[in-house]
Amino acid sequence: MTEKLFHDRPHTILDAEQAEAQLETFTQQRQGGGNQVYIVPVVFHVIHNFGEENISDEQIHSAMESVNIDFRKLNEDIDDVIEAFAGITADVEVEFRLAQLDPQGNCTNGITRTVSDLTYVGDSDMKELIQWPREKYLNVWVCAYAQGAAGYSLYPSSVNSFFNEDQDGIVLKHDYCGYIGTSNWSRRRTFPHEIGHWLNLRHCWGNSNEPNIDENCDEDDLVDDTPWTRGWQSCALYGESCGTLDNVQNYMEYSGCGRMFTEGQKDRMRAALESSTAQRNQLWQESNLEATGVLTGESILCEASFSVSKDVVCMGQEMQFFDNSYNAPSSWTWDFGDGTELSGNDPEIFKNPIHTYEVPGDYSITLVVSNGTDELAVTQEQFVTVLGSGELDSPLVEGFEAGFPDDEWFLYNTEGAGWEVTNTASFTGDYSLKLDNYSNDIEWLEDQFFSRTFDFSEVDEALITFKWAYASKTMEATSDRLRVYISADCGESWILKEQLSGSVDMPTSEYSSSPFTPSSTSEWASASVSITNPAQLTET
Repeated sequence: MTEKLFHDRPHTILDAEQAEAQLETFTQQRQGGGNQVYIVPVVFHVIHNFGEENISDEQIHSAMESVNIDFRKLNEDIDDVIEAFAGITADVEVEFRLAQLDPQGNCTNGITRTVSDLTYVGDSDMKELIQWPREKYLNVWVCAYAQGAAGYSLYPSSVNSFFNEDQDGIVLKHDYCGYIGTSNWSRRRTFPHEIGHWLNLRHCWGNSNEPNIDENCDEDDLVDDTPWTRGWQSCALYGESCGTLDNVQNYMEYSGCGRMFTEGQKDRMRAALESSTAQRNQLWQESNLEATGVLTGESILCEASFSVSKDVVCMGQEMQFFDNSYNAPSSWTWDFGDGTELSGNDPEIFKNPIHTYEVPGDYSITLVVSNGTDELAVTQEQFVTVLGSGELDSPLVEGFEAGFPDDEWFLYNTEGAGWEVTNTASFTGDYSLKLDNYSNDIEWLEDQFFSRTFDFSEVDEALITFKWAYASKTMEATSDRLRVYISADCGESWILKEQLSGSVDMPTSEYSSSPFTPSSTSEWASASVSITNPAQLTET
């Protein structure tokens, strides 16, 4: 990654060389340094395209928990370190805390989420999507692809320059972040490894990404108590390579059985934090810890927030509410708007409760959260819609002349531009629904809308007729799809009744190199869907 950085930005090479020399001199001349526990504020930027790389907050919390255990030498497997190195295992005395205040002083949980297909690239352009000031936060980007690695970081000297400041931080592939979710227990130590680089540690075999080659016996990691080594990609605990026993269980190896940093590595990392190189020494200052909300280590309750599994259901259906408040409330009081309240401090019961509405209508929801000292409340008006059976009369003719969405139609799962009413084209009347997909380069986004319920329980056939106009922006095959679903159980499950494909039967006009708008009724097509299965002709 360093080579690519300087290939793309050759004007920063000289500054990096000078910064490296200055930091090395500072490191070698540093005396002692005391035993202050340095605290580093952290922000995670999840770059995703709605895939599995959009990891949960809980997975990120597991990464933070694990890395703090490892840096403070609290890992249970520290006792597995072989006798030859047991005496130099180090408590680095550095702790990492998720930010609770953002650069503007607003409440945060230390996690941002950005939608971009750059998640599949994981390069410098991805980092440039979002970064918080590096003198205030350690930036960690989580993505689908990390340039072919489990993760990567750059040395402080490489990003010291103002021109490289935007590249400062750590990139983690999502399935090497933490130990739950898409990751696992054996992959959790990619994070401490990369923090090691961020704090100026080389691999045990030296300044390269190629272990297990003879040339590494002539390379130095600049740490006195780590043996010279060829580098390991297997857990050979008593392996020897350059004439001495190797520290195979070091976090800066590729062995897969890291358990420790050495005292020498501790000194080197703490020197990096005490140096002005890449502004590392500003991170742990008390003023910055206060500004980022991590000074005391106690959770700041600064926002009450909640979401719901789906905001439109039928009476008698279960729906789950999710507390998204931060940070760390310990009690919850829910008012579901139908006369039902739920209150308590057991998170298994009260944090994400399930509720059932028995009467149709629109309901406002209130959540009150507390941490025992502070209390916050939030109300979302008419947040939940509960449908009855057969709410719409048939036949229904809909031209969206009265607007959209409205009391009869709902938007759902708007991942792209979203359906919107327009008066730029119509088959009859003045309006139609439009989905502007021309500028979208992200595949597999879904934009949906659906109606209230119909009662078809007394008929033998229901007929759905619709008209559409579509042109592809390319002559090549496209993954665009228009699908028509029905539900016989009020949205619990959906049955595909019609699918039109962008390259096959969806085009109604020649491909267009600019955003398409039909100019006449001849550029519209029509299709009908017949429903005759009695199991699909229900009240909902």
